[in-house]
Amino acid sequence: MALPALCGSAVMIGASAKADFVSTWDTVANVRSAKAEFQAVGDTLTITLTNLTANPGSAADLLTRLQFQFTSGGPTTGSLTSSSGDEVSLAKVGGNTVATPGSSGVATGWNLSSSSGVLQLSMVGAPIAPKHGILGPAGSGGYYNNANPSLLGNHNPFLNGSATFVLNINGLANSGATISSATFIFNTEANISVDGKPGSNVIPEPSSVLMGGMALAALVGFSRFRRGRSA
Repeated sequence: MALPALCGSAVMIGASAKADFVSTWDTVANVRSAKAEFQAVGDTLTITLTNLTANPGSAADLLTRLQFQFTSGGPTTGSLTSSSGDEVSLAKVGGNTVATPGSSGVATGWNLSSSSGVLQLSMVGAPIAPKHGILGPAGSGGYYNNANPSLLGNHNPFLNGSATFVLNINGLANSGATISSATFIFNTEANISVDGKPGSNVIPEPSSVLMGGMALAALVGFSRFRRGRSA
């Protein structure tokens, strides 16, 4: 009777995979570009923040902040539960500027704050600053040869490409809110703000629909199996 166990397992997978919403935002065509994916499960909001600015030229190309808001009636505050990213440092080697990997899965050191309904994740103003800005991908040949001295000094180490933030947003699950705006901010001092545009808003996450369908199919199959045994 392995089938009942399999059926129960499918139901559990379908329940655990459910996301209340997945929302992706990225930048309109700009010199600097970035992407943020928001995934909500209950009151937990996971944000993956990525700098897409290739072959950066200076600290002004580092992604250092993200501002976002929920739709009307949604939460206006939250707390940062955890964050992580992989470190990388830039240095001159011969005639090229190369990236050297550092520690993996380190805490970003970023802060979460809120003001007038806008939540902000930021490296600026945090004890870790000016380190741990998010560095975009390399240029031709895998080198960062466009980098000026501001990327070779005390801004090292950076977070390599992306970082993940896990937030507790009290009341999010019951509010029915999703993300209404996202703004990407570059530079370690003066703000260089780039408005995001919604890429996709999925409710629920497609994988949870698929898992739910698999669970339902397993239940139907088991029901038919039981009827066949009793006939």
